[in-house]
Formats: sequence, structure tokens, C-alpha cells
Amino acid sequence: MKAHNYEKILDYKLFEEELPKTRVGKIRRFMLPDLYEKNEITKKEKTPEPTDEAYKILKEYVKKNKGIEPQPEENLELEIGMDSLDIVEFFAFIENSFGIQLDEEKFAEMPNLKLLSEYINQKATKFEDNDVDWKQIISQTKPIEDNKMMANKIIKGISANY
Repeated sequence: MKAHNYEKILDYKLFEEELPKTRVGKIRRFMLPDLYEKNEITKKEKTPEPTDEAYKILKEYVKKNKGIEPQPEENLELEIGMDSLDIVEFFAFIENSFGIQLDEEKFAEMPNLKLLSEYINQKATKFEDNDVDWKQIISQTKPIEDNKMMANKIIKGISANY
């Protein structure tokens, strides 16, 4: 995607505190430029990178698939930019590589590579760097029955009794 220089986002800031709002709940937009200028940028201290095997495997996977080098405490969805399909593929990779099945709730508790690698180190049954084979995953899934066909079977079963 190409954009003119004046259309590109050059800088942004994330605010943890709530934005100024009116009594009705609308954002006071005229106050935003002052808030943006006033807010000082506090750089996060670089946390030491874990040296365990699980972290190295996860980091290499994210680096290969997203094209950026993730930091240990960066949020995989917000800061790395993993979307829902990336996360599904990531779950499949974790299952193939470490023998652990993750769900969305568990993943929400561990939003970065550091926490995820700590969890994997506790629960893993194996440590292998396996790629995700979508052909194998799709061939192993059971077909979903069509709801209309299921409804027809139920209706036929009910009508046969009368």
C-alpha cells in the first residue's frame, strides 16, 4: 500500500489514563493536542531476555512470521500485531512443538513471549521446533454437519413416530 507523506502516521502515543470527556461522555477533542504534547515519553527499561529453549523457539517463530524481532514483554496482539489467524497458527505451532494445547482464555493470561515461555517450560511434554502443516491439520479435522441436514433428520425422526 502506498501513501503520500502527509497521509502517513509519523508518531503515536498510548495513554493508560482515561482521555478527557464531557459530562455526556464524548471525548474533548480540543484538549487532545495539549495532552499529546504534555505527555512525556517514558522509555521502558529493556528487560533481560530469557535464555531458555522455549523462549528462543517462540521468538524465532514470531520473527520468521511477522518479520520483526519481538521483545520479551511486548504484547503479541497489540505491539507485535498478531491477528486472529496468526494466533490460531501460533496455537498450532505451540501444540506441534511443545505438546501443549492453548485456548484463548489461557493465552489472554500470557500476552507476551516471556510469560508464554515460562508457562511452556512448566507444562511442555516435548521441545521440538516444528513448522505448522496446514494440510495435515485440515485432514485431521472432522467435517461439520450442516444444520439443515441435522434439522431434516430430526423432523423425519419425529414425523415417523406419528
